[in-house]
Amino acid sequence: MVEMGARGEPFIHPTAIVHDSAHIGPGTAIWAYVVVEMGARLGENCVVGTHTYVGNYASIGDRTRIMGQCYIPTRIKIGRDVFIGPQVSFLGDKYPQVNKPNHTENPVTIEDNVSVGANSVILPGVTLGQGCRIGAGSVVTKDVLPWFTVAGNPARAMKKPVTSWDETYEGLNGPHAPGLRGL
Repeated sequence: MVEMGARGEPFIHPTAIVHDSAHIGPGTAIWAYVVVEMGARLGENCVVGTHTYVGNYASIGDRTRIMGQCYIPTRIKIGRDVFIGPQVSFLGDKYPQVNKPNHTENPVTIEDNVSVGANSVILPGVTLGQGCRIGAGSVVTKDVLPWFTVAGNPARAMKKPVTSWDETYEGLNGPHAPGLRGL
């Protein structure tokens, strides 16, 4: 059994590979077979699940949870309190090829309080607005506005946007909510 670090210290599993220049915030846990590249910055109290790759100069905000087998490319910006389900891929190059001359990254931006469902693919240059939700298995090709829920391939808006998590919970507990009382 692997023991977590002392309170406030980051925990890095012995099989994880973390570059010396990466900054890992207090209370963050990096699990088995994770790779964290040069210059990456992870905030406080984050979790990075097994077999996840975090690219060069990626920026990950406080209290963000990244489940296993995710691909987090170079220079991505992930806000605070973000949930990323298992096997999610964020792409940094729309037309990848080996030995590409004049290669430039087109990183994804994820604002605060976003939730991305399992097996989703987010294409280069997309911005996921604050509080938006991405349904499992979605392919996101365009920016998602704050507080929208999108799903599908390509992802499309699924319901009326809300303006806060409080409003979401009111909707789930409202008189027309199907079987979700008491949340």
